[in-house]
Amino acid sequence: MMKRCLPFVFFVVSITWFPSASFSKDSSDNSPVISTAESSMESLFTLEELQWLENKPELAYVYDPDWAPFEWKNDIDKHTGIIADILSIVNKRTGIEFIPVNTDTWDESVRLVKNGNVKMFSAITKNSAREEYLDFTSRDIYTYPAVLITRFDDKAVYLNIEKDFKGKKIGIVKGSGLGQYIKENHPGLEYVELPATRDGFSSLRNNEIDLFAINTVTAKYFIEKKGYDDLKIALKLDYIYHLKIAIRKDMPAEFISVIDKALGGIKEETLNDIFNKWTESTVKQQTNWEMVFQITSVLFAVILLLAWSNRRLNLKVEERTRQLSSINVELQKSLEQTQKANNTKSLFLANVSHEIRTPLNGVLGMVQVLQGTTLNDEQKHYLEALDSSGNLLLLLIDDLLDLSKIESGKLLLDIESFRVYDWITDIQNIAEPLFENKNVVFTTEIDEEVPEYLEGDATRLMQIVINLISNAAKYTHEGEVEFVVSGQYESESQFLLQVAVKDTGVGIEESKLDRIFDAFHQLEPDIVKNKGVGLGLAICKRLADIMRGYLEVSSVPGAGSCFNFSMALPVPAENRSSKSSDTELEFNKILSILLVDDDAINRLAARTLLKQAGHKVIEAEDGQAAINKAKETGFDVILMDIHMPVMDGIAATKIIRENNEGYRQVPIIGLTASVMANEKERYLAAGMNAVVAKPIVIKKLMKIIQKSMDERDSSL
Repeated sequence: MMKRCLPFVFFVVSITWFPSASFSKDSSDNSPVISTAESSMESLFTLEELQWLENKPELAYVYDPDWAPFEWKNDIDKHTGIIADILSIVNKRTGIEFIPVNTDTWDESVRLVKNGNVKMFSAITKNSAREEYLDFTSRDIYTYPAVLITRFDDKAVYLNIEKDFKGKKIGIVKGSGLGQYIKENHPGLEYVELPATRDGFSSLRNNEIDLFAINTVTAKYFIEKKGYDDLKIALKLDYIYHLKIAIRKDMPAEFISVIDKALGGIKEETLNDIFNKWTESTVKQQTNWEMVFQITSVLFAVILLLAWSNRRLNLKVEERTRQLSSINVELQKSLEQTQKANNTKSLFLANVSHEIRTPLNGVLGMVQVLQGTTLNDEQKHYLEALDSSGNLLLLLIDDLLDLSKIESGKLLLDIESFRVYDWITDIQNIAEPLFENKNVVFTTEIDEEVPEYLEGDATRLMQIVINLISNAAKYTHEGEVEFVVSGQYESESQFLLQVAVKDTGVGIEESKLDRIFDAFHQLEPDIVKNKGVGLGLAICKRLADIMRGYLEVSSVPGAGSCFNFSMALPVPAENRSSKSSDTELEFNKILSILLVDDDAINRLAARTLLKQAGHKVIEAEDGQAAINKAKETGFDVILMDIHMPVMDGIAATKIIRENNEGYRQVPIIGLTASVMANEKERYLAAGMNAVVAKPIVIKKLMKIIQKSMDERDSSL
């Protein structure tokens, strides 16, 4: 019988000799320290065995050269791993000199013992064929299950090996007991014999096989420590490894008897230390698989629901559009119906996206709560994976909302003057983390012709560029991604901004270029590990069209792609008048300003800008400190951050307004990194005069201060 494994999480290793485990602090030594009590073995052996051991017997053995973490041949051709440490203990206790015979494959090791050239296996499982020429230790070294692993992007659910694995290529190590077992019990499947364990993992990654049969310990070791994190457990097998030492039957009986007794005398704690030394994982761990499965299933189901619903509506629209071409008499009526279906789709996406946000924010919030509790390394790993998946889904929902706004004509542009250098810096700060841990260089080039200020929707322009850079990062595995900003003046008051994002990635076939900006369209899954549903470029194209810009792509398969975005933008007066200034505002006096912010860097930037404008600035790092400063000194204006420790800006504003009559009319301006409509209303209701979004633009801030002071003066 086969048992189904969860496809989303890794299988917990089962070791019968490890009810509790502790990490080994020093893995530099190849064998653990043996106590005097353990090394005294005389009571275990008979008098005849002790006399036989006085002759210092030697025994040549073979091992699997590629079976980490149990045993392998290291870079200096030395037997290494869990089994090597155990043989070292047996050597110290018995005096038997174990001489390793190096081979290149496990199959070669098996043939040497079967032919009588070598007399012993360091570790092997027992079966009827091997019992014909081998004697085995009665005590298992370790016991653990076998599994079939597959690629992480394999979405199939495997329940029945005979039915679900038809047409699949299953990799097995040549000469292995597990391979022989599977072939005997399931002869109708297609098998690929591989020379070594590492070949199985690499063949699976390279799509040369579909599944690979291996034990859970080795699977976990390769996935977590050797970088094969794109693989996962597909199915648990009913085959159990009973790992033993085996010696040819033609050898003296004392060998197997003495070794068996030496193994039995090894303390369980010592075995635990050896295992943990090479695997670096605690075996006694409990994970709430039911909770993980439920949360993951909900996230997966949400994505499926959105994709299915959108596909279903798109099919209806496409079918209706085809009918319109042949029914000219009802053209206008059919067009209206098509538009209605499109609006329905956009409304559906917007409503569903908003409904998903509430539970999703709850999930992400609980993830953060759990991350603040005491967790072991494995549980932290699962939470990090869950947090990453939740944030990816949140990004997907944001893209869906933007797409629905664009298609329904409800996306409004916020046109204002912005400093181009700051805009480019913000893009760099967002883009640079995309290239961490990648063999890709990210560079930025700015043409000297680009003016200091331009006028337009800086946020939407940045959204286009970030999506283009993100797309380049996803499809570029090595080489370079370039972000180039240039352009030319079309007149004194208008500049043609040109942005290019060039990469050395996989490239795009010419036949697919005409669909690259379609919504929900991506390259084939085998080209890249996709982390989205194909909305980024579609939104870029639609935003470019709305802002009357132009977006195009050129590409060479295997060499890379270049996305070019251009748009004519007004040049504001800041660039055309030497008399103009960011802070050219009339104030009757030098203002005394209280700046409240818990972030030292934010305070430094705001303080510098305000002092450059000629004003006095006093700082406070939280709401309580602001209340104390307000009691000591009178201020003309208070700039209040919203989210701070000790006391937030809302509570501090209420207390300052209620407890100090002198501050009833003093303008209090809220500062926040994110202003939503409902949040802004709450800040104003608490007593703030206005709210300014970070990062601070000094001209905009001073205008708001001036406006607030004018409104105050007019009400007096």
